[in-house]
Amino acid sequence: MHTSCPSFLRLPVVLALMALPLSACGDESPAPADPAAHAVEVTPEATAGADMAPESDMDAGLQVAMAWSRPTMREGQPGAVFMTLLAGMEDDRLTGVASPRAARAEIHDHVHEDMVIRMVKLEGLNISGSSQVAFEPGGLHVMLFDLADPLAAGDIFPLTLIFEKAGEITTQVQVSDGMAAPGMTHGHGSMKDHP
Repeated sequence: MHTSCPSFLRLPVVLALMALPLSACGDESPAPADPAAHAVEVTPEATAGADMAPESDMDAGLQVAMAWSRPTMREGQPGAVFMTLLAGMEDDRLTGVASPRAARAEIHDHVHEDMVIRMVKLEGLNISGSSQVAFEPGGLHVMLFDLADPLAAGDIFPLTLIFEKAGEITTQVQVSDGMAAPGMTHGHGSMKDHP
């Protein structure tokens, strides 16, 4: 029996598999604090064989794909949101995040310094045109503080990303014990304790 992968999962899966050999290199040098280090240029060669949104959708601007979060285990525990940003043709900058589910939301990254990994708050994140930026465990993520209620598996809640050029893009975050993919939200009006 042949089971096919939904089309909205193919591009992220292909790109994740392409990154696996690089992650096994074991470079001991500290990871760059520059958020641009998380950007991957989306080229026809890199996406050959993967189903992507039609070019007209890519020209529409920034897209947010597969926003998900893990359940929180106890009262007062912050939540973390992961997703993939697919940039339009122009450079942009993520300047803020907000959700009615939390009193405060922040953009965070993990930095490796002197054999210590720590989270740092970012005041913004530059998004290069035609790139893909992964928000994933151990890297970029959105932290949700002072949650109105703990996040439970199966919950879906809105998260608004604020960009300098694209404006506000609201996506739905699915809470799941594993990675979830609730779909893709398009910009321009169409679309554990620590992570």
